[in-house]
Amino acid sequence: MLKFLSSIGLALFLIASMAGMAVIATIVGNDSVYTSVPFLGLVVAFWLNLLLCTIKLLPQLKIMWRRNITDITDTTLGYDCYVGNEENLAQLHKYLQKGKYHIEEEQKETQTKIFAKKNKLSLLAPHMLHVAILIILLGGAVIFMTTTSGGVFGYVDSESNLPMSVRQAIGDKSAEPIERGEKSDDYLSVQDFQTVYDEKGQIDNWVTRFDLTIDQQQVVTNGETKVNAPYRYQNMMIYQNSYGNHYEAIITGGEDAGGYVLPDGQHNFLADGEKTLMFKGLSDGRVLLKVFKVDTEGAEEVLIGQVVEPGDIVAIEEGVTIEYLRSKPYTILEVKVSKGSGIVLFGFLLACVASLLFWLGRYREIMVIAENEGNIAIKVVCKNKMVLESIQKELDQQLQKG
Repeated sequence: MLKFLSSIGLALFLIASMAGMAVIATIVGNDSVYTSVPFLGLVVAFWLNLLLCTIKLLPQLKIMWRRNITDITDTTLGYDCYVGNEENLAQLHKYLQKGKYHIEEEQKETQTKIFAKKNKLSLLAPHMLHVAILIILLGGAVIFMTTTSGGVFGYVDSESNLPMSVRQAIGDKSAEPIERGEKSDDYLSVQDFQTVYDEKGQIDNWVTRFDLTIDQQQVVTNGETKVNAPYRYQNMMIYQNSYGNHYEAIITGGEDAGGYVLPDGQHNFLADGEKTLMFKGLSDGRVLLKVFKVDTEGAEEVLIGQVVEPGDIVAIEEGVTIEYLRSKPYTILEVKVSKGSGIVLFGFLLACVASLLFWLGRYREIMVIAENEGNIAIKVVCKNKMVLESIQKELDQQLQKG
């Protein structure tokens, strides 16, 4: 049973199953697949499979790590034989030293034994990679179970409270519900929002700059978040989610008299129920004011269409005017707090180290039994067939065959 649970065959089946579900989720467009019980069950099964596989391989790693000259037996079965003379032995020493092998040598009355090994650290690479994947999956599970998120709406040059769930997740034990309009101890101050254009004049990104205050202490000054480049503060990630403009105006006269902040492009009915009012931002940065007449069937007819600037006053009807004050750009940020990001990062760094060890080269051994009055027997051990054949070819070129 243990053999099956730790088998490569089971691992391939689980990976193929997860990949199949991911493909289906992509085609259908249903991200909930990744949080479904079947998918999470496959992930847990793969994690256990990899853990058991790693544990099963540890005894072999221990044996290979401790191998030394005492592991050379007197039998030469499986060895290649070369002419036993001083010139060949000296050439062999030169080859091993040039290849930067770690060399152990034992001389007896009738023979000399040499045990040379190289890239010992690469023995750790596959096991380290297994552990790295286990850690990454574990970190992902912690993130899945502990992530708390919430949206923050903020005008430029204004302060916006962090959501209650986020405040509690970052460890603010004093976090309590507050009334609308009150300021909490934890908030974002939006300093600026910009649409960034590339050299061709096309939109490149959207950027929000902000200050962050936690427990009345400003912990971030002029932080920056943009699409696909969230800002990180400890275990908090701040994402650029959305943006837009509202327009501030004052209506004078009539039943609609008062101050308003109106969304971009939204048709707003006036008190008489026969007209709608709309502000719309244009691509060149200007603002268009439109007033429509609405018939009983809901069809609209444009009564006023005028580009306005701050301070402009437009007559809507007799005795009623609207003064456009300013645009109020806003940004919507998503704040996520999770406790597994550091675990995932550690797993990723460990995987990078494992990859580096793979890149440095495969572990190889060269065992030599040189009889004082006989041939030199050499055996090369390496799991990489190409490396093994390359070493044997080099030895054949430099030493005389027996």
